[in-house]
Amino acid sequence: MRTPTRIGSFAPLLLGIAIGIGLLCLGGLETRWILFPCIGAAAGAVAMFFPARKYLMAILILSLQAHVNLQLTEPGYQSIGSSIPTGVILPLTMIPAMALCVLLAFNRRRSTKQLAIDWGKPFAKPILLIVLTTILSLIPSSEKTLGIFYLLYLSQLYLLFLVTLNCVDSSADLAFVKQLIIILLVSQSCVYFVENAIGVTFTVLGETVRSTGELQRHGGTVSTNSLAFGMFITPPLMMALAASLVSGRGAGGRGATIASILGGIALILTFARSCWAGAIYATIAIVIVGVKRRVITGQTLVRLVIAVALVLSVTLPGIMTRMGANHESDYNERVSLMRMAMNVMVANPIFGVGIGTYGYVFRQYLTADLEDKWLFIVHNVYLLRGAETGVFGMGGLIWLLAVAIQQAWRGAHSMDGEVGVTCIGLLGGLVAVSWDKYWDSSVCVPNDLYLWMMLGLVLAARKLDLGAKELEERELATAARVGRGGRS
Repeated sequence: MRTPTRIGSFAPLLLGIAIGIGLLCLGGLETRWILFPCIGAAAGAVAMFFPARKYLMAILILSLQAHVNLQLTEPGYQSIGSSIPTGVILPLTMIPAMALCVLLAFNRRRSTKQLAIDWGKPFAKPILLIVLTTILSLIPSSEKTLGIFYLLYLSQLYLLFLVTLNCVDSSADLAFVKQLIIILLVSQSCVYFVENAIGVTFTVLGETVRSTGELQRHGGTVSTNSLAFGMFITPPLMMALAASLVSGRGAGGRGATIASILGGIALILTFARSCWAGAIYATIAIVIVGVKRRVITGQTLVRLVIAVALVLSVTLPGIMTRMGANHESDYNERVSLMRMAMNVMVANPIFGVGIGTYGYVFRQYLTADLEDKWLFIVHNVYLLRGAETGVFGMGGLIWLLAVAIQQAWRGAHSMDGEVGVTCIGLLGGLVAVSWDKYWDSSVCVPNDLYLWMMLGLVLAARKLDLGAKELEERELATAARVGRGGRS
């Protein structure tokens, strides 16, 4: 634990922050311009004056569930949906992330040893490809401002990735983050149950949306859209499920089991069929790697079947109603949207039409048989990325997710129990995310933030695993040298 920094040395900085906030108040600006600087100043003070990395990380993880953004520019609006944020935003999660960044910088400066920053080398090439194709897509873009907005947004996602990667540097940190993710799952599940009971979706900022239709469908505090909520809650559910199946009947295992049941019920109550399928595929991936590692036994699988049966018994009426929907019609709608995106991508294979511009231009590429179909943003992130940034842009996204799944798979085979169970949970979450992106493209900032946090976490876990293996190899080499010396 480091000693607190002298407050006096930061007096000019604190005075400047106080004056800035005072001027905002006197200027009579909107509450958001006062609230966010105050929160940022408080988080910065905590980071500078106290050994608060653990607490800031808790704030960061738990804030992922709050869809709260400081809108720095007036957002655009498209009735057919948008592929990216249409203005400059600062998500609430980025405030503790930036505070942690400041804390890391001060620790690095004060340390007697040179603390190298881990830039996430395994992901460097796919991330670079994503950035490069985004920049090149500005060449043909008719909405270049949107491209600038997205690059600013992408830089924030990368900062969150770096902070997670560099702050989680021990098995204890990994266990702490895993517990926070499970708490987040329970929190959002309970929020969803309340929304389902009162028939109203409510946000952290006080917005309310009353549910209509035969089935209650809500968004937690993540979104007002049930599909976005389902996509958000599935990765934490997989983390809890992995902890439940691997930890067994211990206290941690029982807590994770309860969280898994609550999360499973909440996921089913979204009535989002693609999320249901994603959760099934993710669970299969968890079971396969768990059985292969021999950390999931037959008895554990029996408990899983019982838990699934319990969840299904509670939600069966809603499931039967949802399964009575016209699935063929819904599927054909998705296929038509994908064909529209394919037309755009085939016509603009190298640079695309420009990041964020799909909704403005895709009608130009409609064929006669598509003109009378439902016109909306394509419900497929991969094809949308390909249409806007070209086939290489789509390839960069697929490459990034593939490398992440590969890293999680390798980490899942770690002999370190904490690394192993965390990577098993991350593997399931990444499989679910990869599937969900094929069926939806809704802009949901919490989902983006959570994905990039997962990317940082999987590399942090791998780094711990490789460090432990390197230490073990050194100890074995030392023991061998000592043995040879004794024989001589």
